[in-house]
Formats: sequence, C-alpha cells, structure tokens
Amino acid sequence: MQELEPAETEVTWNDQQMINKFGRANLRYHELLSDLKGKQTELEDLKEAENEILVSDEEYVKYRIGEIYVSVPQSEAEEMIGKEAEKVEQQTQLISKEIDALKKIMAELKVQLYGRFGKSINLEED
Repeated sequence: MQELEPAETEVTWNDQQMINKFGRANLRYHELLSDLKGKQTELEDLKEAENEILVSDEEYVKYRIGEIYVSVPQSEAEEMIGKEAEKVEQQTQLISKEIDALKKIMAELKVQLYGRFGKSINLEED
C-alpha cells in the first residue's frame, strides 16, 4: 500500500501574519537574551569592583565616569557602585519579564501554526 502524502496547506494572509509575528518575536527574544547576558556580566563586574574597594586600604579610588577616571573617596565609590548595580539589576528584571512574555507569545503561535501546518512548518531552534 502506498502512503498518501498530505495535501499542501495553502498559506492565507492571516497565516503569513502569524508566521511574521513569530519571526519578529523570535528575533527580539534572541536580542534580549544577548542583552541579558551582557547585563549579568556587568552586574558581576560591579559586584567584583565593590568587593575590591572593600578590601582596598586606599582612601581614594579611581572611578570611571564615561570615558575618564576620577579619584573619589572610597565611601562615595561604594555608594556609586551600589546605585549602578541596583540600576542594572532593575534592567535585568525588565529584560527577563519581556523574555517571559515573548516565550508565551511564541508558544501560543507555535500551537496555532503547528495545528494548521503540522510538520510542513519548522519553528524550532536548530
């Protein structure tokens, strides 16, 4: 007996819109993953800098502001690093929330698109 091949499913305008939406969400998802990794590295660097200041016996430390380094009292540098770390932590949380929202959107679109096209569409990461 010969297996019957499934008929090609016609791609409607709405189907194409869902595929495009999935593609945009997937692209943004990967951009955010990269941003999140960068923010996590930045946060680790700030914590390491904070620890270095704590063990330092210098009264003044060099603190980078933009592209220059300025001498600031150790206590002021600790405060500045703490504020910067807090800001980066908030940004990390916002990025994580957006990643979670995109995962939900992509999961819903996968269900709809796989339901319509079955194995003839590939939405998985390789």
